[in-house]
Amino acid sequence: MTGVAEAVAARPFAGLSCTPIVRGEHSGGAYSMVEIAAEPSNGSPLHVSHEEDKAFYVVDGAFRIRIGDRVMTAGPGASVRVPRGVAHEFTSVGFDTGRLLLTVTPAGHEEMLEALDRLPRYPHPTQVSGVLERYGVELLSS
Repeated sequence: MTGVAEAVAARPFAGLSCTPIVRGEHSGGAYSMVEIAAEPSNGSPLHVSHEEDKAFYVVDGAFRIRIGDRVMTAGPGASVRVPRGVAHEFTSVGFDTGRLLLTVTPAGHEEMLEALDRLPRYPHPTQVSGVLERYGVELLSS
């Protein structure tokens, strides 16, 4: 792999700053909430979360969000639900940093993001896939 494909495989959620707002241990494992800040042209790659449902709420900026075959542009105040098992991705498309609130049920997504963040700067692809598999996330090619 080279270029963008290699970068995505090495750090699939690079370019994002993720701050846990509600951790699983504070909700009895029912849900977690993470604030995601994405610089323009950054976001998540196309992936499937097999074990959790998600809801995105756009706080600032604009995002192109793909859920299954549906693609939309969402601005402040927009909310989008992503059922488990459905392919999805998002990209910040504004001129400034975009911010999302991500609510995930059940909790655990915040732990996956932290585990990815603990990997070396240039991890081996098996390190990344190991973390993603542990949390039921499958990367797809767009």
